[in-house]
Amino acid sequence: MRPSLQNGQPIRTAVEDALPKSFPQQPPALWILTPEQRLLNKNLQIPFNNPRRGIKLLRDNLNKLARVRELKMLQSPGNKTLPIAVQTTVLSPVKSCSQKANCVRLPYGLGWHRKTGSYSLLAIEGRSLSQNDILTFSLHNESKKNYYCYLINIGVDGAISAIFPNPEERIEYARVRAGEKRELTIKEGVLMTDQVGEETIKLITSTQPIDVSLLEQSKFKRRGGMKGLNPLERLLVHAVHGRRGDRSKRNDNWATG
Repeated sequence: MRPSLQNGQPIRTAVEDALPKSFPQQPPALWILTPEQRLLNKNLQIPFNNPRRGIKLLRDNLNKLARVRELKMLQSPGNKTLPIAVQTTVLSPVKSCSQKANCVRLPYGLGWHRKTGSYSLLAIEGRSLSQNDILTFSLHNESKKNYYCYLINIGVDGAISAIFPNPEERIEYARVRAGEKRELTIKEGVLMTDQVGEETIKLITSTQPIDVSLLEQSKFKRRGGMKGLNPLERLLVHAVHGRRGDRSKRNDNWATG
C-alpha cells in the first residue's frame, strides 16, 4: 500500500478500516496486523521505498515477534506449580497526598504515588492500568527449597527486559531462600506503564542460577554459542530464538508462569 498522512495520521476511507487509503504518488509501506486486522504496533509500519532495507527490517521485526511469542508460550514442564508467589502493588502518580499511610514518595524524582491496589499476578491479569502507573513487586518463596527467581517483562513494543534481577547484579542476588519474603525496592525492580497496550510479566524459577540477560531482546548474546550454558539456559535460548534441539531439563528443577 502507499499511505499518505493528514495531521500526522494515515488517511483512511472509513474510520474502522484496518489499512489506510493508498495513493499512487506515495512511497510503498508494509504494515503488520493482528488477527483482528489492527496494526500490531505503531513501529510496525515498515517503509518499502528501499526494498532491500524494507525486507531486512521486516525480517528483523518478524524474528522479534517470533521470540516474544515463544517466550509467552513457554510453560512449566508437567504443569508444575510455581514455588514463588508474586504480589504486585499498583502505584498511581498524584500531585500531593494527605493520606500519608496510603502514599509513598518515590526516589529519582518520581514524586508522590498513591497505592491503588495489591494483586497476585493472576489477579492483575486483564486489569486496565493508567498510563504512568508503577508496579512494585514482592516475592514469597512458599516452598522448602531455595529458588532463583526472575521477573521478565515483555513490552508492547516487543522489547524483552529483566525486571528482577538487574542482569549486572551478581548471580546470587536472584536467590530467594526457603520461606523468605522479599519486598523489591524501586531500585531492585519495578515496571513503569509508560506505553499503551498489553504488557506481559513472566516469572521463571529455577534451583540453579541462569543468566537473565539471555532473554533480553535488545541485549541477547550467544556467548560464543551454546557451549558453557547450563541446561535451563540452553532451553531458554531455544525458546527465545526458536531452535528445537536438545531441550531436556528435569521437571522438578524449574517452573514458569
